[in-house]
Formats: sequence, C-alpha cells, structure tokens
Amino acid sequence: MSDIKNLDEVRKNKRARKRLNQEKEAIELEILILQKRLEVIQGFLDGTIEAPVEWHEKPPMASDEIKNLYAEFMKSDYWKNKD
Repeated sequence: MSDIKNLDEVRKNKRARKRLNQEKEAIELEILILQKRLEVIQGFLDGTIEAPVEWHEKPPMASDEIKNLYAEFMKSDYWKNKD
C-alpha cells in the first residue's frame, strides 16, 4: 500500500517540475545571449571586429540599378486579384 501516491501530489510535482524546466531553459537562453554579446563587445575592444559602414557613407545606387530592381520586383502581378 505504500506504493499508492496521492494523485494531487503527483500532479503538483509534475507542474512544478515543468515550470522549473521552463525557467531553466529561459535562463540558459539568456546566458547564451549574454555570452554572445560579450564576445561581440570583446571583439570590438580587441579590434578583431570592426564597426559596420554606416548607410550614409555608402555611395548611392546608380539609376540603372534602381530601374532593374523595380523591373524585377515591382512589376509583377502577384498583387492582382485572380478572378
């Protein structure tokens, strides 16, 4: 008879274990994110990673490139209703 357990106690333990596992996974993910951030910051400080070129420092696109992009992506009929 000692093998019989209270079902409420079993359910409570199962919920607690599930909640603790979810909390553990969330903490492990947060640790991983912080480690990656630390690697990036350390790379900037060491000089192994350079800051990206800002968009305003890049030269503008040529007008023929813009026309080609427009022709390729904006002139499709995917947005029209098919009746």
